[in-house]
Amino acid sequence: MGDFPEYAPTRTERVSVYATLALLAALIAAASFLPGKRLWGINHLAFYPLPFRIAALSLIGVSFIPPVARVFYGALLRFAGLLSAGRRHFWIIALVAAVIAAIIFIRFRSATLLLGDGWLVADNLEHGLSGDTAVITSSMGRILAEEPIAKGTALLYYWFSMALKDILGMSPVSSIRIFNCLLGGLLVFVLTYAALRSRETLHYRIWLAFLVLCSGVMVLFFGYVENYTPAVFFAFLYLASGLKFIHERRSIWLAAALACLALTTFMHIQGVLLAPSFALLALFPAFTRRGNNVPLRLTASIGVLVAVGTLLGWAFTTYGEHFLPLMATDEAYGVLTPAHWADLANEVLILLPTLPLFVVMGAAMRAARRGAGAEGLGPT
Repeated sequence: MGDFPEYAPTRTERVSVYATLALLAALIAAASFLPGKRLWGINHLAFYPLPFRIAALSLIGVSFIPPVARVFYGALLRFAGLLSAGRRHFWIIALVAAVIAAIIFIRFRSATLLLGDGWLVADNLEHGLSGDTAVITSSMGRILAEEPIAKGTALLYYWFSMALKDILGMSPVSSIRIFNCLLGGLLVFVLTYAALRSRETLHYRIWLAFLVLCSGVMVLFFGYVENYTPAVFFAFLYLASGLKFIHERRSIWLAAALACLALTTFMHIQGVLLAPSFALLALFPAFTRRGNNVPLRLTASIGVLVAVGTLLGWAFTTYGEHFLPLMATDEAYGVLTPAHWADLANEVLILLPTLPLFVVMGAAMRAARRGAGAEGLGPT
């Protein structure tokens, strides 16, 4: 299993991995012929012509066959090893990857760029840069004083749109699209450089890169006009800093994670949802030094505190107006309504393609623990 070849997985673990692969392939194939169903995340192919759909499904099916997958993965390992060999040229490799990524983001930019809050974001900037004092995007001072949700994002969009308007006469919509494509390229540069410099195994770096670069939120960098994009950028940096702290236990990485968390929240208030994970991250070394995992009681306690804090914020601050009501309102949409739970189910489906990876990771961890126990090393 990759980093622990001497500890072979059991037959049950192999069956669980193969069964998961087969189930996921079957779900993707079925969803590819159901464009009208709420199957976001696994029915992308339903919107392509039938010949392309069949070719793509055939490629997916072949890639799920273990002997074939091993050949491709071996080639990927050799390529990654080749890139990691020239340490003096890491920044050049990362720069090339970033330029290619930015070109891909721009060339295949989303056609549905103004869904969600896109119209509102673009319209406010259009009026603000035209001198309309009725909107808060008319000045940097008003954004800082009055923007309640995405202060940092509004500032970045304001500065970039103003610059391109003065230099190229570009509209705010086009400016935001270019900005988010370039931000995606910058993200690829940072993550590629960090992966190349990492001392972790090739397996670890490859799968972490795939988890990030193939995640659903990467669509935001395809010229999408939305308030979440800069926040997602800093959230990825928070994740990378947190992982570095877990592996190296150096306080500089914990400080970097805290800074990235603060910037994520400054970009969009939803960044506060990551705060409980920072509490666990900060306490992680104390528990692992004693050979224990972070206890369930601590995790539950933090969860309760978050829930209480959310309710207090809902009831006693102006941010309460940005929460969904528990029950249906005039708009017939609340936390406990079927429509909201259907959206949550769709979000789970978006994560479904990562399921085989976590099954494989679980099997590898169990095999490693068995091997460590057999050698008297204790839990790992």
